Amino acid sequence: MPSTKTQIAYFDPLGVYRELCDELKSKLPLVNLHWNPPSRPLRSIPTLDVDLVEEEAVTHSTPKHQMLGLSSAPYLKLIFIKCDDNETYRQSIRTMIREWLTNNVNGTRDPTEWLIIHYVPTGGKSSSANRFKSTVFDKIRADFNSGSKKDRCLQIRKDYSSEMEYMETWSDAMTRIKEAVLDAFGKRVDLYEDEVNKLEAKKNVMGWNFGTFFIMKEGLALSFENISLYEDALMLYDELETAFGTMSRQKSVASFLSSIGFDYDKKPPSSLMNIQDDSQWRHQIMSNAISLFDFHCYLFSRQAHLMLQIAKSSSSASISALKIGELYLRLRTFLTEMNGLLLSNKKNMFMVAEWSYNVIKEFLEATADTQDGLVRQVSEGRGELMLLSRKALETLARNKGYNIDGALSEVSLHEDSVMGEYHVQTKELEEYLKDEISFYQQYRSVTIAASAEFELADRIRTVNRLSAQLALLDYQLGNYETACSQLENIPTLYGRQGWDIISASLLSVYIKCLMKLNRKEDILTNSLELLRQHKHLGKAEVDELIDNVQTLCDSFESKASLDTLFEASVVPYVGVNATGKYTIKVIISSNLTKDFPLEDATLTLHNIKAAKEKLVFRNESPLLVRSNKVELEFTCNKFIRGQFRVADLKMSKGKLLLSKEFNNDLEPIIVDFYPSPHGFWAKIKAPRVYALPERRLILQINAPKEVHVENCKVSFKPMTPGLKIQTQKANAKEATPGGLTIGEFDESTEVSVPFVADAEVQRIAVRTVIDFTTSSGIFQHIFVDDIDAILAIDVNVHDFFKTYKFFSKFSVSCKTHEPVRVFNGSLESTDHFKVSPQVDTGPTIVFPGGPMSQVFAITKEPGSNEEKTLLLTIQHCYVREECLTLIREAVHAKLREKELESYTLLVEPLIKWLPIDVKSYALEGVLRIPNDVIHQVEETRYLDYIRPSDRKAIVRILSDCLRKEYDDDISDFDSISHELRIPVPIPTVDMVHEIELLFPESDQFVIGRTIPVTMKINSTDIWSDGKGKPDDKNTHFMYDIIPNDSWTLSGKKRGSFDTTTPTHEFNISLVPLRTGKLSLPRVEIYVRGGDSTLKMEIDHKNGGENALVVPEYDRISVSF
Repeated sequence: MPSTKTQIAYFDPLGVYRELCDELKSKLPLVNLHWNPPSRPLRSIPTLDVDLVEEEAVTHSTPKHQMLGLSSAPYLKLIFIKCDDNETYRQSIRTMIREWLTNNVNGTRDPTEWLIIHYVPTGGKSSSANRFKSTVFDKIRADFNSGSKKDRCLQIRKDYSSEMEYMETWSDAMTRIKEAVLDAFGKRVDLYEDEVNKLEAKKNVMGWNFGTFFIMKEGLALSFENISLYEDALMLYDELETAFGTMSRQKSVASFLSSIGFDYDKKPPSSLMNIQDDSQWRHQIMSNAISLFDFHCYLFSRQAHLMLQIAKSSSSASISALKIGELYLRLRTFLTEMNGLLLSNKKNMFMVAEWSYNVIKEFLEATADTQDGLVRQVSEGRGELMLLSRKALETLARNKGYNIDGALSEVSLHEDSVMGEYHVQTKELEEYLKDEISFYQQYRSVTIAASAEFELADRIRTVNRLSAQLALLDYQLGNYETACSQLENIPTLYGRQGWDIISASLLSVYIKCLMKLNRKEDILTNSLELLRQHKHLGKAEVDELIDNVQTLCDSFESKASLDTLFEASVVPYVGVNATGKYTIKVIISSNLTKDFPLEDATLTLHNIKAAKEKLVFRNESPLLVRSNKVELEFTCNKFIRGQFRVADLKMSKGKLLLSKEFNNDLEPIIVDFYPSPHGFWAKIKAPRVYALPERRLILQINAPKEVHVENCKVSFKPMTPGLKIQTQKANAKEATPGGLTIGEFDESTEVSVPFVADAEVQRIAVRTVIDFTTSSGIFQHIFVDDIDAILAIDVNVHDFFKTYKFFSKFSVSCKTHEPVRVFNGSLESTDHFKVSPQVDTGPTIVFPGGPMSQVFAITKEPGSNEEKTLLLTIQHCYVREECLTLIREAVHAKLREKELESYTLLVEPLIKWLPIDVKSYALEGVLRIPNDVIHQVEETRYLDYIRPSDRKAIVRILSDCLRKEYDDDISDFDSISHELRIPVPIPTVDMVHEIELLFPESDQFVIGRTIPVTMKINSTDIWSDGKGKPDDKNTHFMYDIIPNDSWTLSGKKRGSFDTTTPTHEFNISLVPLRTGKLSLPRVEIYVRGGDSTLKMEIDHKNGGENALVVPEYDRISVSF
């Protein structure tokens, strides 16, 4: 291989070089070269190494090859001369220079530059004393610069007048040398590129030679390499590699290659990097006599050399390390491809392994001075190469019968390669393979070294893999303690990465180590973990693991995920069994090859609105059958109304607990707990009879027909602020402030419980806890229910007193924004008061803002002076409840028809809160549900947690029932009506004055004429309660006649009387001032003497009568 340094040849016929060599060499290498060709970007060369080669006047060396690229000429040729006089120059020196140019310069095929260096020794003449006479140097320049734009003549003296002159002369000389080298380089690049382009243009012509193309393009690459442009040179070799690969796939290079190669008798080549030093490889390529293996080796050798040069010339250690890392990567790729090529072509696998080992060793030694830790690629690359060398070592060890067992051992993909008997030729490998112990030691050593490199590269997974391999080696060698310590965490790491088979295999080895060491508790824990991966195990191993668990679980506490052994799915629907217990089914899938008996299983659910509230379902002694699905029924004696999220499933045997958490599921499993009409259920409802002033709620409890409740206790918790439940006043067997004891009952019972609220609220909510006992056990039923707390109607009373009776007018109005239907109202008579019945007008709808009135006449029986009350009863119902009843009856009938009765109580809240236009129903008598309400019901999520088939059927039923029209023809109003019972106190008054104006018997009166009138006042105290009865001071009253604008009074307007005599008559005269029907004057009565606490009523007996007043006949005038 030609030198990669830039060659500068010199011809020194006069011995000048000896005078200048020290000075010249001190100026080398050349620095700061800048090549800026027109068609390429600027290239800067910081340093250029130069080889100074002496040549003779006539070259006697081996003839140069005529093919460009197979030989290289110096880039620059120098001739050193010295001459002081012109005569000597003309006679000999000039002829000598011309011969040199003819023989040594002009005959080169590769473009070459040249310079003439004229040396002036000490005492010599560098210039002429006669200004008109030229010097020798002038004549040299005149002879050899003619016809050229370049000045190819330099003069260097031995002595200089100043340091500045010395520096300028040598600086100019070195600049001229650099320019000459770059000029020659540029010409060569242009020449080679033209030749390469010509050859590439003919690549599709028959007989095209890839070898010629390769050598020509390599010549271009060598030119870049010689000038220290290693990156450009490497790029050209990469292009050659790509071109070869492309033509190989097109099968266009078959004639270029002689064979596959690697045909060695005993020993493979020990070096790859030194191939480039042998020029025969290039001649073999040129003559198409190279094998495929040798060609790849030569090409990679050149690439590797250039990469090492790039790394060596890099400006920093980190950049250099990056290049070494890239070299490692290329080497791995090269070795992988070559191994595949050779083994697939039946080459001896052991010889291939030895060659690979030696190549890796060579490169690692060549790059050993590259510091670790600078860049990740270096450590990573070294580690990978070490693993390749280890693989080669393993392959060679197989020839000796030495093997590495385990799941992570290397697997050969070319088992059909030629094996046979093989003797290792490398002394180092002979030492490693002399016996089994030496091999295992070297295997461990290489693995540890590779692991250290991967740790520097932060390849933690690879470090774990190598640690696992070392652990398997220790297990293979019987070092169980060491293997245990290394395998403790590695299987888990592989499991997290998805390598389940490897994880199971490593864990199996770990358990075997534990069994060798008799560590029983760890055996139990890891057996459970390995059973999670039972699908990767054989039946015998699974059975052994189950035996381990069954044997050890009674001795050691252990916990494991239920998913380790089984697959569990909860059927999210609640049921009721024959004993009244609520049930949930869980399906357990067991893929184990052996039955797995357990002692206990629990399923826990949490209320989605109150996490602390939970339900625990239990199944005793479940047996999980091998390779089968088992449906387990979990039961619970406790019921809480609401929606619950499945939290966990736990199964136990001995001290072993298997659990499955459902909290982390993306979609939680929700179970809707709702009462079944066929089971035990209860509700809070408003009483049918409201007996004011006390307010009560009704607890209705229903039990199945076949169930007898032996004992029942109830407690309440108000959920509305300010609400107080007065359980001690309830109508129960035992009533205390803490709760109720109802006792035994069958089918159903009701309990009335009083309550009070600090403020008037629209609705009240109560949480009820019912603990009851049946023959099947002790149960608990918990639910929250709410009812309307505000009364539907409001009643106001106004009393009117007469002398011997009084009238009570009751105004009934809506207390809410919804209309109420009032069926009837009644006021009950007593022994002392008789109530005259009013006319029955039938049911009346009372709208908000439009009250109805009922009037009753009450008379007092003789001899009664005690204070009494009368009971007012108003039977009524919400019109909204009528509408809901119509819908409810239709829905229930459909549910019974479709055998979906169990959902009757579940759909009740949907019906209860339907938005209904009650006023339209009240006015028209027809119930219609708007379409938007129907769509809301159809899309409701309230039924999301029941069986999908049932949900679809129920939604269909609701939709059908809501689309119907209903007439107000409820057959049984008693089921929805309520009675409001109000004790009405008898009103009292201390005195009632009855006033009657007695007019003369006449049909009419004449305007302006005086009418004698008798005013009769009758006073009574029969409506007095005795407490405010007038004393002597208050028995005197004053009357005051107040005529209106139609009358004038003639006579005394005011007067007095006392009640010692009940009846008084007074004569007065009235004069009518207008004609027509005139209302009579009013009379006011008050206690004489000022203020008084006396209560009294005035009854104008004929206050509603009129007097007909007509004009006088003789004064009638008619106008037209």
